[in-house]
Amino acid sequence: MMFLRSLVVGIKGITDTQCGFKMFRKAAAKSLFAKINELHNGFKKVSGSSVSAGFDVEIVYLAQKMGYRIKEVPVNWLYVETRRVSPIKDSIEGLIDLVRIKIRDLQGVYK
Repeated sequence: MMFLRSLVVGIKGITDTQCGFKMFRKAAAKSLFAKINELHNGFKKVSGSSVSAGFDVEIVYLAQKMGYRIKEVPVNWLYVETRRVSPIKDSIEGLIDLVRIKIRDLQGVYK
């Protein structure tokens, strides 16, 4: 997926966009999430793992487009296995999300 993400969307230098642990400076968070809110006409209620893979990629991509510095740092993570992951279904949805992000970018949505 990393190769496709780099090829389709152009995110470079980030090895794990899907890690659910992200930290933002206050100003960056306000700016990024205001833009995401604007792009998606507000957020619906989100709970659990209902956010698609595209959300993480889009927020990182938007941060790069807006000129924010991104740094990956190691964190201790307690993995709890769930049965909600479907490798085939999730991979297809992830690819579709990458294509959607690329189309939005070509349409100038992220400017």
